Formats: sequence, structure tokens, C-alpha cells
Amino acid sequence: MQTLSPTAVRIARSLLPLAGVAAPLIALVRIVMWSVNVPYSDDWDWTGFSAAMRTGTLSWDQLWTPHNGHRELVVTLEFLAIDRLGGWNVVREELLSLACLVIGLIALYRLLRRTLEPLAADVAFVISAWLLAGPIAFESVLIGSNLGWPLGAAAMLVTADRLCAPDRSWRDVALAATGAVIASFTLAPGLLVWPCGLVILLGRRASWRTVASWCAAWACTLAAFFSGYPGNAAAAVGRAHSAGDAFHYALVFLGTPLRSAEMTLQILEAIGAMVTIAFVIGTVAAQRCPDERERAWPFIALGAYALLGAAVTSFTRAGLGEGQAMSPRYVSVSAFLLVAAVALLLPRALALRTAASRSAAAVAALVLLAVLARSEKLGSTLWRDYDWHRGVAVQGLAHDDRTTFRESYPDPVRLGQYLEILRSVDDGPLDYGGNKRH
Repeated sequence: MQTLSPTAVRIARSLLPLAGVAAPLIALVRIVMWSVNVPYSDDWDWTGFSAAMRTGTLSWDQLWTPHNGHRELVVTLEFLAIDRLGGWNVVREELLSLACLVIGLIALYRLLRRTLEPLAADVAFVISAWLLAGPIAFESVLIGSNLGWPLGAAAMLVTADRLCAPDRSWRDVALAATGAVIASFTLAPGLLVWPCGLVILLGRRASWRTVASWCAAWACTLAAFFSGYPGNAAAAVGRAHSAGDAFHYALVFLGTPLRSAEMTLQILEAIGAMVTIAFVIGTVAAQRCPDERERAWPFIALGAYALLGAAVTSFTRAGLGEGQAMSPRYVSVSAFLLVAAVALLLPRALALRTAASRSAAAVAALVLLAVLARSEKLGSTLWRDYDWHRGVAVQGLAHDDRTTFRESYPDPVRLGQYLEILRSVDDGPLDYGGNKRH
């Protein structure tokens, strides 16, 4: 039950959607105005695929071989399609990443509008848009090789939206399963879309045929994913050394969407713990209220996606140290916990009646917005640094000075090999005269 005046609600509902749209719009402006067609960091590892395609030696084994534990089939095919249609272009990779996030946000907005009251849906959408498409998630958008992270996030949101469609049909389930398959063969966390989808189906009392079909598709995907899956001795280096290491890593992972420059690992752990507790409280409260129970299941599934992602990532990466959990690309998974907590708790906060309760909710909201603003400020700083290094790399290419790639690519010997390969096949962002942008 809303406690705000009709005028205040009307004004808020007019301005909030614009605030949400601003996040991807600012990202688009920055890409168009600042980005240059020069790879950064792991982007250069696409070189082998580009050369193989242009020399006619590309094989299925190259496409199917896991990379850091991921089956990157879908994202690799997207890269090759961009390369085929006009050559390797980093800026177009960035625009495709942003397009994936926009698709995901559209699905999330539809889901919020169907399950929450209008004002709560609009507020939740604004927060979600800035978490998933704001500056703090810069690495997922601005590094082409990270295209899989926004693609996986979009697939999770589309899957949740379709499984919660009114009068859910087999077409909706098929679209949801397609999203889950795309996510699975993009990044390893995409496999988590399947159990989260099952949570929605069971919670919303889907028919046994629908549940059985979903589980069968999940089993087939797992069988295909692990078919011929090789052992990787190098991956053992990143595995958690103890349960304690994994636990601390997971908390940092979950707190990173609200990270600012001044925060220590201990503060991030505390934030991760508080967001987790908020999600649990929201889940328990929704389950105790029959009117909210069914509407809450998609957000419970989104929160579970983040928690499962934190658990899996902590097991496989905690050996690299807690600091590695702050990687901005992980926000494409961890942000879903805060998105879910907001969606579960916000309607209750807006319906509070006592002055003391309203004041407490307002203070909590202001604290959240202040922390989120600091997080986005850090993201903007990282974004500017990234673009500065790209500019330095352009100048290095123009003068054949590979030492200028120290930040963009730390190994000048391997960089030289990549450049020679690209020149030999006449592909890649090597038209650096005049700092060409597209």
C-alpha cells in the first residue's frame, strides 16, 4: 500500500525511468566518443581465431576447447562474425556488449512491472540499471573479450522473464531454455541459469511436464558441456586453499558492486554479508506472505544466481587472492544479489506506515544510494584510465613502440607476435594512422 501522495508518485514515475535509461545511454556516449579500435589486455588473445578464420584453418577443436574453464563457443562465434563483416573491430564488440545489457534490462523491466507495484518497479529498475550497465561494470562492456559477461547476464534476465510470463506457454519455456543454452556455452557461470530457472518453475507450480522438459534440457546441456572436457593443471593454481579462503573471497565478490576506491577488503566482506542477509530476510518475508510468495520467485532465482556464482568462483579462483574477487567483470553476476534484495524489500519499505519505520527505511535508502554513487564514481575513474591507456597504445602502434603497451598488454614479445600475425593476414585494428575510431 503506497504512503506517498499521488502527486509525488506521479512525479517520481515520470523521472525514474529516465534515470534508469541514463546508465546505458552514458555508456553508449562514452563508447562512441572515447573508444578506439585497439585491443586491450585479453582482447589480444582473439588473434589466433582471427588468423585461423582468414587463412581457412579454423577448426571445430579451436572453437570447442575450453578457455579458463569456459566453453566460449557463442561469444567466439560472435567475434568471428564481427571480424568477417568488416574486420576485427573492438568498438563494435563494445557496442554489442552494451546491446546485450540493454536486452537484459528490457527483460528485467518487464519482469519488475509484472511483479511489483509501479513505483517500486521503477525504483528497482533504476538501481538495477546502474548496477548492471553503469560505470562500475565497465570491464564487461569495454573489453571485447569480456563480451560473454553481459551476454550471460542478459540470458539470465530473459530466462527469468519468460518463465514468469503470464499464461506461460511452451514458446516461453523454449525461449527461456534457449537463453540458458546460450549462457551455458558463453561462460561457465551460464550453467547456473538452469537450476535458477528450475527454482522459478517449482516455485510457480509449473506442470510436471514443463519441469521434466527443463531438467532434460539441462541434462543434455551438461552432457554436451563436459563432453571431452580436458583436465587443466593450470586451473588448480586458482583453486581455494581452504573453506575460509573461499568464504572471504565470496563475500568480497558479493560486495564488489558497491565498491569504492577507499574500501578495504574487510569493508567489502561486510557489505557482501549485509546484502546476503538482506536477501535472506526478503526471501523469508516473501515466503511468509501468501500474496507475495509467487511474485517473489523470479527474484529469489536471481539472488540464487549470484550466490551460486560466488560459490563456484570462490572455489575456482580464491587461490589467486581476495583482491581478484574485485574484478569489475564479476559484477555481471554478483549485482543480481542486490537487485533481488531490492526487489524483495522495496515494496515493503514503500508501504511502511509508522513515522519511525519510514524514517529508518529512508535512511537505509540514502545510505544505499550514497554507496552506489561512490561505486559509480570509481567506475568512471577506471573507465577514464582504460581509455587513456588505449590512446597510449594507439601512439605506440603509430611509432612501432611496443613498450607503450605496458599497461594495455604487459608482454611486448607476445604482443609483437600478435601484431605480426595480424599483419600477415591483413586483419585487426592496425589502421592507427589518424587514431581511427571505427
